[in-house]
Amino acid sequence: MTLLRFKIQKRLGSFELDVTGELKEGLVGVFGESGCGKTTLLHCLAGFLRPDAGEIAFDGKIYFSSEKGVDVPMEERRMGVVFQDALLFPHLSVMENIVYGCRKTCSKSFYDDVIDVLNLYALLDRRPADLSGGEKQRVAIARTLLHEPSILLMDEPVASLDLKARHQIVTHLKKIHQNLKIPIIYVTHSISELLFLVDWVVVMQNGRNIEYLPPQRIFLNRSMNRLVGDDIENIYELPVLKIKADEKLAVLDFGGHELKVVYHEDGRILPRFKVGIRAADIILAVEPVKGISARNTIPALIERIDPVGDIMMIGCRTNTILCWVEITQGAFEELRLKERQAVYLIIKARSVFVFD
Repeated sequence: MTLLRFKIQKRLGSFELDVTGELKEGLVGVFGESGCGKTTLLHCLAGFLRPDAGEIAFDGKIYFSSEKGVDVPMEERRMGVVFQDALLFPHLSVMENIVYGCRKTCSKSFYDDVIDVLNLYALLDRRPADLSGGEKQRVAIARTLLHEPSILLMDEPVASLDLKARHQIVTHLKKIHQNLKIPIIYVTHSISELLFLVDWVVVMQNGRNIEYLPPQRIFLNRSMNRLVGDDIENIYELPVLKIKADEKLAVLDFGGHELKVVYHEDGRILPRFKVGIRAADIILAVEPVKGISARNTIPALIERIDPVGDIMMIGCRTNTILCWVEITQGAFEELRLKERQAVYLIIKARSVFVFD
């Protein structure tokens, strides 16, 4: 079932947005390099900008139509928008910020669900000045949700946060979608966020939408290689095999091989760890390497080779896990790499980021 249908033309100075699409229920990403029109698209959908021509319809209701003379005001569209800046009131507590503008129809049970899914109980009495960047964004998301939007539009809400806070936020967003059944359109230029979070991606370029595809296919489409920036992560949820407390290490199951990660035990023994590894932090070797400090040497096969600007992205598979490695063009040529070649992934234990 189509949830959102749009055909939008909008000129802003020398820039022209001309996009057409139909989005089904689910978690949808809008992806592209800076200046391609992602934010302009969101602003037209929400009603911040009036298109020059076209039509916007959500859940069967027409919000804008240049042909029919329809332009539903922003406040009546029930589209919640979350920006990069949390825009909290500094003089209000977290609870007061959250309930500001709350719809009269909002039930206590829905309020409790929102606070629970965003893990905000411990923050309710604090002021924005006492919050981290990630905590402020969780409060901003809760405030938007309590306005009971029919859809959540998110404009790069984690772009200014560090890696740990970013992943915490996108994890909460996945829970929001699953638990509260709210469709989300998520604007980003981060491939790692797309791979972890969304079901489908609208790919934009120069004010046009050029593709609508699963996020995994962005890597496999050579025409999009240049759109994939330097924010590439391998993100996994891996079973814990054992904890080596004496070495402050956890040993995880990485496709049938051991992956050792730094872990300062805090009393919790979890069955699975969520981890991230930057593609640029992995060393690729064509033969076993001995006498090195890195704790992990994992055999794999090259499954995919993709040029991305002046670097090479090498997709390496070890049984069930695909791992992307970033190397230079010179290293690629020197190693004479090819698909189906056996290689070794050399990963420092400290290069594996363990998310809370």
